[in-house]
Formats: sequence, C-alpha cells, structure tokens
Amino acid sequence: MNDLIVPEQKTEDITIRDADILNVNYNFDDKIIVATKVASSLKNVIKTQGLSVEITNKKGQTNEYVTAEGWEVLGTMLGCTPYVEEVVEIPSAHKAKFCYKATVSIRQGDVVLSRAFAIAERNERQKDRPSVYSMAQTRALGKAYRMALSWIIKMAGYEPTPAEEMPKYNEREALEARASAEMKQRKKEQSIPEKVVDVEAEEVVEPEGFTTADKVEPLDVNPVIVTYAKQVAMRVTKKGLKLTKRSMELKAKGCIKRGEIPKEYEDELLNFIQQNCPGDN
Repeated sequence: MNDLIVPEQKTEDITIRDADILNVNYNFDDKIIVATKVASSLKNVIKTQGLSVEITNKKGQTNEYVTAEGWEVLGTMLGCTPYVEEVVEIPSAHKAKFCYKATVSIRQGDVVLSRAFAIAERNERQKDRPSVYSMAQTRALGKAYRMALSWIIKMAGYEPTPAEEMPKYNEREALEARASAEMKQRKKEQSIPEKVVDVEAEEVVEPEGFTTADKVEPLDVNPVIVTYAKQVAMRVTKKGLKLTKRSMELKAKGCIKRGEIPKEYEDELLNFIQQNCPGDN
C-alpha cells in the first residue's frame, strides 16, 4: 500500500520562532515573513555597531559587505553555533613562511547546517602565526555562515559574501568603522553633547589638556588608536576626572578588561597615552 502524500499545511495557528525559518517542516511563505523581520532587525544591528564595510570592485562599483561579527550576530539570532573542527598548518602555494587551513561548521542544535574550510597565509597584514591562525578560522567561519544564511543577508540589503573573503578587505578600516559606530551609539544613548567628541567631524573639539597624535605631523599613528584614545578621554571627562596619564591609563585598562577595546591594541594605546597626555601634576 502506497504512503499517503499530505500536501504542505499552512501554519496559521503556529507561532514560528526566528530559528524556525531554517526548519524544512514549516510553510515557506510563513518562513519568508519571519525572515523579513529578522533581516530588518539584523540591518539595524549592523548599522549601529559598524559591522559592515564598503568595498569598491575593479569596475568602480561600491558595495557593502558584512564582517564575520555581523554574520555571527545573524547566527545567534537563529540559534546557530559555529564549531571550529580543525586548524592545521599546510604548505603555502605562494611560498609564504607559514600557512593554515581551518574547517568550521555551523550547527543548529544537533543539525549541521553547513561546513567550510579556508586558508590563510603570512602576508603584509598578518605577519605573525597567531594572526594567520585566527584569520584562517575567521574566513572559514564566514564561508560556512554564507553557505547557510546568505539569503537572509541579501534580504537585509548587503552582499552575500563575507567581507573577509574579499581581496580588498581592510581590517583596519573595519575596526575604524566599528569604533565610530560604537561611539555614535553611546553618544545617542547617553545624550552626550556634540562638542565632546565626534569621530567623523572635520574639526574635533578635544578635552582640555589632551593632545592626540592626529595633530602631530611627524608621527604616523594608527587611526584606530586615535579613535579609542578619544573614547577613553570622553569617559574620563564624563566622570568629572582630570585628564592625566594615570586617569587615562586606568580607564583604558578598564575598557580593555571589559572587552570594549580589543586587547591586541593595549600596548599601542598605552604608549599613545604616555606620549600625548599631560602629566599627573
């Protein structure tokens, strides 16, 4: 006796959770409605947190690409978890000193949604082993998310390729965009006056007694460090404290400890503070 084929049923009396848009057992039209709402919420997070970068191709067309962190936000919204299955050192096809291959899978519960591998090797931007090791994982993570969730990223208005996979991706620019977005969001939430700090303004009014290296011509300073230094200075002045090397160092270390500033910038930021902040007298 042949099995009875039951046509797909509408899910009018069922509340579809965000995570259910990846479940094949639900009606497609219902899932698209929920996916549209997810895409809208995702776009808001990406914009406010600076999780995308603009990249211009050879034809002069500029498109917006989401960074690995933005893809992870989408994964979290849908109950997805990335698993680094393997990272191994392999011979470099371009004779680089070291090269790593990472394999990452994206899972929702016990279900493996996708699996991808990526390769990273030493270059001018990643010169040490930890950086290359990490970049291999980041690229594999982005590719795995793309295989499973690129259609939602496209619905949000972004290109379906992770930024890290693009040849012209610049990690420094991505960090600057993220730092700028974070400061804008904090200023909006705390109603900080315009005169305190505006990263993108042509003229920035610095707190009294604080000189940033963007005003010192002979020095070649990482603009990301300048941005974070301004952020720290803003927090010090908001507390009503005097801007000194010690107050800036303590506040910077606190931000780093809480993960608000990446630890990789600690030495460079503290050195910047020592060179540009007034003494403790």
